[in-house]
Amino acid sequence: MSAGKIVLIVVGSLGLILGLALAASAVGGGVRTGDLTIASAHDVSLPAGGVTAASLTQTDGTGTTTINGAVDTNTAAGVQLTTKNITVDATITTTGTGVVTFTNSG
Repeated sequence: MSAGKIVLIVVGSLGLILGLALAASAVGGGVRTGDLTIASAHDVSLPAGGVTAASLTQTDGTGTTTINGAVDTNTAAGVQLTTKNITVDATITTTGTGVVTFTNSG
């Protein structure tokens, strides 16, 4: 992800909002995070280090969402992305009956 980009991610049921400048770092890494939700974003770039979470959801977006690193989820919610364009440059793994759903909003 280019310098200066900010990704807003809502983590878990508490609605904690984090502004993260994600370069090559991982989200979750060795410890799985809770549900990750990206709301109303333009040109989202997920890190090359990957995402390890209970689920990954983008509720709305414009531009392109790019998956640069492996995504691994383990709940039925799986991976659900809604945006104009989606580029997948890495693997997506879901367990726990998780789904992968891409919706074009655009």
